[in-house]
Amino acid sequence: MHLKYRPKTFEELFGHSAVKKALSESKLDRPILLIGLSGIGKTTIAYILANRFGCNEEGIIHHNCFHFSGIDRVREVVNDLNRSSLFSDKKVLILDEIHGLSAQAQQELLIPLENLSENVLVIACTTTIDKVKDTLVSRFISYNLLPLTRDEIAALLKYVTTEEGIHLTKPVKSLLLKHSEGIPRRLLTGLTKIKGLDDLDEIEYILQKNILEEEGDVYEFFKALMSGLSWSIISKKLSTLLKSNTPESIRVSLVNLIGSRILYSKDRIKDEKAIICLLGTLTQNVSDYLLKSYLIAAIYSFCNGEKNEV
Repeated sequence: MHLKYRPKTFEELFGHSAVKKALSESKLDRPILLIGLSGIGKTTIAYILANRFGCNEEGIIHHNCFHFSGIDRVREVVNDLNRSSLFSDKKVLILDEIHGLSAQAQQELLIPLENLSENVLVIACTTTIDKVKDTLVSRFISYNLLPLTRDEIAALLKYVTTEEGIHLTKPVKSLLLKHSEGIPRRLLTGLTKIKGLDDLDEIEYILQKNILEEEGDVYEFFKALMSGLSWSIISKKLSTLLKSNTPESIRVSLVNLIGSRILYSKDRIKDEKAIICLLGTLTQNVSDYLLKSYLIAAIYSFCNGEKNEV
C-alpha cells in the first residue's frame, strides 16, 4: 500500500511543509542532501525533485551506496554522469544511504560535486548523517525531514482509508497512529496488515512486529541470535550483515529490537536471553538518554509483569 500511495508531486505529499516550500523555490542548481528516518519520504522526494528538474525515467540513476561503497564504483558512476545520453537531456543521480560509502569513496566525490554540469542534479539520502564526512556534507544543501505531526499522519490515514473503503474503529485508529510514530511507510504497511481485524491485543502485537520487521536483515540476525545457533553460523550472518550496515547501526537496531521483544513478546518468560543481552548493552557506553529510558522502562515492565518468574 505504501507503494500504491507513493506521492508523485509535492501537492500529493503529506507533511514536510517547510521542506516542500524551500525545494519548490529552489533552482535545483546544487546537490541536495535529504536527512531523516527510514520510511520518512526521502526517496519519494528525490524522485519528485527529479521530475521537477525535467529528467525523464531513463535519465535517473539510482544507487544504494551500501551496494557500491568502493572508490572504483564511484568513479564509474561519476564518469557515467558526464557522458551524453540518447534517452535523456538531463540526468539525476540519487545516492541512497550515502553514509554507506567508504571514506575514500566519499573523498572521491568532492571535486565532481563542485563541477557538475547544469544538466546534472545529484540527490543524496541518509539516515545516519554523522557517518558522512563534513567535507562531503558541505557540498550539498541539506534538508532535515522530521516525522509527520499527529494531524498530518492522521490526515494521511483518513485519505488512504477513504480511498480504499476501509473502516477503522477509534481504538484501532489510535493504535495505528501511535505505532506509526509519524512515519508514512510504517503507517501504510501497518494498515495493510491489520485491516479487517478488531482484536486490540492482536493488532498491538502485529503492529509491533511490523516495526521489528522494518529492521530487515538486522531482524533476521536478531532471530538467529535468539535461536541459540552456534557461533560459527552467527558470525557468518554478522559478516554478511556488515556488508550493508555499519556496526553502530546494527548495535542501535539490536537494542531497539531487544527492548521491543521484552515489551511485546507473547511468551515473555522464554526471552531470558534477551534480558541478558539487554543488561549487557546497558553496561556499555550508551550515550542516548532517550534510548536508555526506553530500555529501563522495558526492563521494569518485564520484571513487574513476571515478578515471580525472573
